[in-house]
Amino acid sequence: PRLRRAAAVVRATVPLVRAVLEGGGDLIFENPTSSRLWQSPEFREIEAAVRAAGRTLTRVDHDQCMYQPARLAQLVVRKPTTLRTTLTEAQTRGRALSCAHGARTHVPCTGVDRTTQRARTAVAAAYTPGQARALAVVVADAHQRRLALCPPTARTAPATVEEPAARDAP
Repeated sequence: PRLRRAAAVVRATVPLVRAVLEGGGDLIFENPTSSRLWQSPEFREIEAAVRAAGRTLTRVDHDQCMYQPARLAQLVVRKPTTLRTTLTEAQTRGRALSCAHGARTHVPCTGVDRTTQRARTAVAAAYTPGQARALAVVVADAHQRRLALCPPTARTAPATVEEPAARDAP
């Protein structure tokens, strides 16, 4: 049931993807690097929509720990994460950061913490402040570049997004 719900959500995203692309906007998809999303038929449909619009998806792999101060390395998880975006390689340059902290430095990201009784994956569920700042900088820079290329009279609202078909409802 959980995978079916996730697939339905991704399918429902396709009309939004098309509308964003029609409006000249950019897209960013984020998920753990090992996520099944990247190989799913639903994400393949998104990739096809991007290609049909004459755009490409740049892949940016990074480890969550690299967006935290080094002094906190032992308190955070590594969490390999992938972004797929219509932003160019030039716009995302310098964001593909791999862990440089060494083996066994980080908090494990599997199982349950015996002290808190919380799933260890919960620690990595939210962006670190450094990740959020880095993503905000990339998005703001892309937005500024797009505005510089687009005269104010050409700035229009994107096409209307169609409601997903009833079969796509969870």
